[in-house]
Amino acid sequence: MDIICAKCGKHFSDIEAAREHRGHCKETSKDEAIRWIPAQKSKISPEEWERLMRLINPQSVSAPQTPDVKPTPIESTSPKDSTEPDATIPVTNSGNSKSAPVKKEAVKNKRAKASNYKIQNWLIALILFFALCVIGLGISLFVGILIPFWLLFIFSLVYVVEKWFYYFTRKYRVIGKLYRLLLNLSLLSLLGIIIWTSAQLFSQQFVHNPLVGSVIFLAELAMLVWMWKVVSKNSWRWPSMKLTAFSLVGLCAIFAFAGVKPFTQYKDYSISTLNSWGKSLQDNLQQKESVPSDDPTSANEPNIITDKILNSQWWSGTDQESIISRSQTLFELTNEERMNSGLSPLQRNIQLDKLAQAKAESMYNTNVGMGISHSGFDERARIANNLGFSLVAENIAYGGFEASSFIEMWMNSPLHKANILNRGLTHVGIGIYGKYAIQFFGGR
Repeated sequence: MDIICAKCGKHFSDIEAAREHRGHCKETSKDEAIRWIPAQKSKISPEEWERLMRLINPQSVSAPQTPDVKPTPIESTSPKDSTEPDATIPVTNSGNSKSAPVKKEAVKNKRAKASNYKIQNWLIALILFFALCVIGLGISLFVGILIPFWLLFIFSLVYVVEKWFYYFTRKYRVIGKLYRLLLNLSLLSLLGIIIWTSAQLFSQQFVHNPLVGSVIFLAELAMLVWMWKVVSKNSWRWPSMKLTAFSLVGLCAIFAFAGVKPFTQYKDYSISTLNSWGKSLQDNLQQKESVPSDDPTSANEPNIITDKILNSQWWSGTDQESIISRSQTLFELTNEERMNSGLSPLQRNIQLDKLAQAKAESMYNTNVGMGISHSGFDERARIANNLGFSLVAENIAYGGFEASSFIEMWMNSPLHKANILNRGLTHVGIGIYGKYAIQFFGGR
């Protein structure tokens, strides 16, 4: 249903909103009846239109006409005539009293009583919203991720507004703008979730069961199509999708470079990942373009940088027993977290250990008390690639001393936790020095 007030031009999509508009139209006087017209794209038949008008304006429906018979006046001059009727009763041609209007009045009274027990729209909306949220929370607890909960949360919220409270978004401009902003942010977040899910799904790192992951991914696509239709329906509102997207990107960039967590962590991780990809691509191109040397000894020439980093001189030897003990504890706690999530344990690699330990000692000597930095990650990734690891990742923590404090910090960070629970990683090297701890992962 889509009808328009002929005076003020407002659209209404449900009967309750149209009834509330009576007496509130600024272009219509109190004594003047509201005139309705159908929308241009409406395909309502004349019979349906008449039925709709009766539902919106029940008082405007004319009552059945009784024959034009003059009432017989009753003259009452004394108390003795108390047996006479108190009012004039019209008499029809058939001699019957007005029994039909009495029956209709009784039916109206029954309907009025029944309407008193009708559940209000806001209560239905509240029950539906909480029911879908509880269902989404149950599914999320079952599969181990919060994506189903967020999907049903966004769906229930938008559906309730579209179904029962859309009139208020049109009536009040502020509510309408906030609603459009909510739609834009929901669509952008849903698009981001789909991109992340697809990357995790196709790399076989999304949930434990591929079938469950595929179903969640299809549900996200269906949700995206539905949300796109809702946003298109409200495209006339402000702010636009472009304005929201550019504003969001600008705010995230400002927060990232201002040092606000977790935006700074996302920025560092993104930059290090892009640099690693670029470096790997550049190395592959150089290897393809390189010409083999005629000198047979050049093939056996050791890599100078690799030999320098992997040489035992990078192990300081200072409090070596404590370093070995803490790194072994951190290695065991890391595998406990993986096994608790149903993943296979990592294998410890001595070459990756030396890379991680060298980075920890370097940060301690050059950056004491200044936080963490992933500088030199490209070089470490290149060395790991030469050692046969096609996939690498790195976690760095600062501020703790015990191994349990480091693993707790990493598991509370989504990006660091994702590295620990990455299915594609098979080996790990541990480096600990002072309050610095490093996990350098490799996958074959």
